[in-house]
Amino acid sequence: MIDFIPAKILPGRARAGESVYLGRGDGFILRALARIGIRTIFAMPDPANASLIFAARRLRRREGADAPRLRILEPACDGAFETIRFSFESEEPPVVWLSGGPAALSVLPAVRVAQRSRVPLLLVSPSPDASSGTSQTTPGLPGHRRLIRHADLFQPFCKTQLRIEGWSEVQAIFAEARELARSETAGPIHIEIDAKLLSRWTARRLRNPEELKI
Repeated sequence: MIDFIPAKILPGRARAGESVYLGRGDGFILRALARIGIRTIFAMPDPANASLIFAARRLRRREGADAPRLRILEPACDGAFETIRFSFESEEPPVVWLSGGPAALSVLPAVRVAQRSRVPLLLVSPSPDASSGTSQTTPGLPGHRRLIRHADLFQPFCKTQLRIEGWSEVQAIFAEARELARSETAGPIHIEIDAKLLSRWTARRLRNPEELKI
């Protein structure tokens, strides 16, 4: 699968010496994170994250140490506390990629500790979308469907919440979230991404960090 193509193949889409990403949205987001210096992403062990895991492996094979590193939180509850240790050791807010279902509840204890201890975290989740498979069956109510909206789940424990609805917003919003998580009273930031973006194919130029307006 092709992940990058030379700029000259798509005239007008990239500047000289730059590349255009060609692939699914989750792979684009991983590469955009690496472009602004975020190279470690923690992900929950959920089938919904399978495409993200495959995208990380492809980029790792292609770019080696320069590619983002994906670390699986397993078991999810205990593994979530590893993100706090990583934040202390690296002095960088780790990205925690959540699944769209109720498994995200297992991360809440670590998020609460991060809030009280002023540890910067970036929580990322897809927006609830029935067509994308993020709807879940409510236990004890056969046939009843509900949507897990992480914006409501994490709102009490986060400094602020941001939402990505278009490709052009990805790098700028992640860069803003990283600065917000570290600034003043440090703490978790929640980023919600339009679920449809993660599965769509795109061919887009990755912006240079100096171009971002934070």
